[in-house]
Amino acid sequence: MNNLKAFSLVAGILLSISGSISQAQVEEVIYNQTEDGEVTRNIISGVRGMRGMRGMRGMRGIRGGCWDIQSNFALRLLVPKRTGKTVDAQPTLYWSISESLENADFTFIIDKTPEKLTEFSETPLFKDSFHLKSVKSGIHTLPLSNYNLNLEKNVEYEWSISLICDQDNPSLNISAISTIERVDAPYILLSANNNQDMAALYAKHGYWYNALDILSEQIKVNSLVHKVRANLLRQVGLPEVAVYDM
Repeated sequence: MNNLKAFSLVAGILLSISGSISQAQVEEVIYNQTEDGEVTRNIISGVRGMRGMRGMRGMRGIRGGCWDIQSNFALRLLVPKRTGKTVDAQPTLYWSISESLENADFTFIIDKTPEKLTEFSETPLFKDSFHLKSVKSGIHTLPLSNYNLNLEKNVEYEWSISLICDQDNPSLNISAISTIERVDAPYILLSANNNQDMAALYAKHGYWYNALDILSEQIKVNSLVHKVRANLLRQVGLPEVAVYDM
């Protein structure tokens, strides 16, 4: 099968998806701290263009990659509204930025989802800070295999990426947060004949991280799959990120 036919097959499957992923809506997560120190988590749903980003409060342009960012800058996680599922112990996480940055500092945190959140937890399951001398706008990856980090089954985790603008004033940082859960693979996946079928089946049954990862790997050998991934991103309310695939 040539590349054009292969693309048509996958596109036709994904365009017909009407499962849990395609029904996902946009949400923004905001933390508020009360006078007694308790931190609450508020979710605003159905606001397109705000997904997976938290705007800076206060001054802009104070550190590294934040020095001259545009007012509409967005840091987004490539995730559905509800907790995305994966069958992998070490899945690859995907995120994006809306414009290129120089000398940018980021922090990646992953932890088991707590019943009561504290904004400045000193002991998350894993925390890593990394510096990027130059990072282009578009989609980026964060493989958990790089950290030798394994997710337990049937445990919900929160993960976040922050662009650090002020180490001493976290409220000025730009952060995005979402959740992930590792579960057993459904029996239906055993009937898949190839990666093209598996991407569609994973997506249809809500295994977001696997569907996205399979398509992203296919892009490396077939650039036409960019359009398929763009369609999947649009289905979960990420049209701004889909632009990079088009």
